[in-house]
Amino acid sequence: MPLSTSEWTMGQARLISVAILLAGLAAPLAGQERSSTLLVRVRVAETGAALQDAEVVLDEGTLLGVTSEDGTLRISGLAAGKHRMRVRFLGFRTADQEVSLEAGALNEQTVELRTEPIQLDSLKVVGYLGTLSRHMEEFYDRKERGHGYFITRAQIERAKPHVLSDLLRMVPGMRLDCGIFRDDCLAGMRSAPPSGVTIREGGLVGPLRDEGCPIQYYVDGHYEPHSNVNDLRPNDIEAVEVYVHGAQAPAQYSLRKNARCGVVLVWMRQSLRK
Repeated sequence: MPLSTSEWTMGQARLISVAILLAGLAAPLAGQERSSTLLVRVRVAETGAALQDAEVVLDEGTLLGVTSEDGTLRISGLAAGKHRMRVRFLGFRTADQEVSLEAGALNEQTVELRTEPIQLDSLKVVGYLGTLSRHMEEFYDRKERGHGYFITRAQIERAKPHVLSDLLRMVPGMRLDCGIFRDDCLAGMRSAPPSGVTIREGGLVGPLRDEGCPIQYYVDGHYEPHSNVNDLRPNDIEAVEVYVHGAQAPAQYSLRKNARCGVVLVWMRQSLRK
């Protein structure tokens, strides 16, 4: 039985719809066939361990991403064909190689990066512990400028002094007036410092006590009005700095009237500080 005109028209419409649907499904499939998927594995050349966070760059500009914890990175939708791939990570030599991606396939690439230590500029680090860190920084800064006489902990350990007056013997222009047992010592500067040091032993009365110019003492930056230098034990001292003339001393320690007679700054060992 022949089809009516209306039935024939409806049949044609169904065929056209099916054709359009098939064409729509075929387009993505064709696109998928033209694109490619890349799986990159990055390893440490020396150990074979997976390298996390390595950067993968394609064609010298496109950052595809970074590798995961297992050292891999998977990227889909890449154009098939030849590409230039670069893999880099700080502290390792950059790997630069050509890859050929096959359309519609999973392309796997394993890259091994060799360690390459980075040469840094030399860096000098000076650290001090405890509450004296700022004071000791200032001590070494003044020592480098060389405006006074400086005694470091290393010098104290080499000299092995029994009392502080033994240390002050090292200072040109210093004169000491000590008791017989050196339990009471006064220190002062000669008006015209000689090339050597004279220690005045015996007797608590003499030119230094009567006519001399008493030195000003500071311990850990605090003024100490008493003048017996041997009240402090050398084993407890970190450093000493002596200024023959008050004008040489740091400004904060040269304000007192008798600072012109000289200033001694004593810094206690950091191990005593909490």
